Amino acid sequence: MFQATRYRFVRLVACAVSLSASVALVLGVTSDPSSAPASAATPVAMPPAICTPPEVLTATPATPATTSAIPVAADAEIAAQITTAVANLIACWNDAAWEPSVALVTDGYLQATTGTADRAAVVALLQRLTAAGLTVSASLDSVDDVRSRGAGFSSVEVVWSHGNALKHERWHFVAVQGTWLLDETESLEPAVTGNAVGIGATIDRVRLQLSREQLVSPGIVVIHVRNQSAESTSLTVFRSPSAAELRERLAGLVARTGESVLVGDLVIPAGEEADLVLIGLSADVYTVVAGLHDTGGTLQVRDPFSATLNVATS
Repeated sequence: MFQATRYRFVRLVACAVSLSASVALVLGVTSDPSSAPASAATPVAMPPAICTPPEVLTATPATPATTSAIPVAADAEIAAQITTAVANLIACWNDAAWEPSVALVTDGYLQATTGTADRAAVVALLQRLTAAGLTVSASLDSVDDVRSRGAGFSSVEVVWSHGNALKHERWHFVAVQGTWLLDETESLEPAVTGNAVGIGATIDRVRLQLSREQLVSPGIVVIHVRNQSAESTSLTVFRSPSAAELRERLAGLVARTGESVLVGDLVIPAGEEADLVLIGLSADVYTVVAGLHDTGGTLQVRDPFSATLNVATS
């Protein structure tokens, strides 16, 4: 899947840490008013996970002008609509129904996550990744605290998993022609407990560099990513021995075994930092790739922006 994320995490304080509900390995929050508590949380029931394409839009959806309204708890009707929108997106992703998936997000979201707002190009890109075994299923754990920021602007707290990646986020939606479209996601502190090992990843304009090439996972691995480049980029982890093998997959030269090799990914804005939390990595060789999505929606696995990570479990 693809994500446009505004991150709250700013610093990794240890390479081997214990995670509490507040995730002690990271510090700092944004001052964005959308992060302020709403007047009351809005617990909502989960609808059936069925991919439902949106009504045909008369124009390509674009992000409306932002609103400065203070977020408040959404009413029951809006909460139900937003919860359905979240479940629908997850269902479409899991069905590899890429045309409705792309129709359920804004141009800004596509541009930030794939390098292009050309919807046909994004669908083709996702179909290529699926054929290469480079997409993975998602599971939705909870949807809570739906907030409204004026007419047509809502957000919701979502806890979900994408492959081995644990995600706790606030998803921001905008209403376009009566359809709620995902516009942006904001990373929150994941509520997990257990021992973790940390590894640093630095991305600049010439390369990706990991702080270590081998580690023993106690169950949770946190990759703290610093994007020192002038552009938004991504970090993607694959269960693959090399960048060359990934290029062969993308070229259709490796037979798909049925199991995806995608482990987890995230998008990091220019000059920002973020944490990719991975749960239950098996002992194996992994390839970490920065900048998989080039501008214009093309895919690239470049040697200077790839690194090998060997994971043992004991």
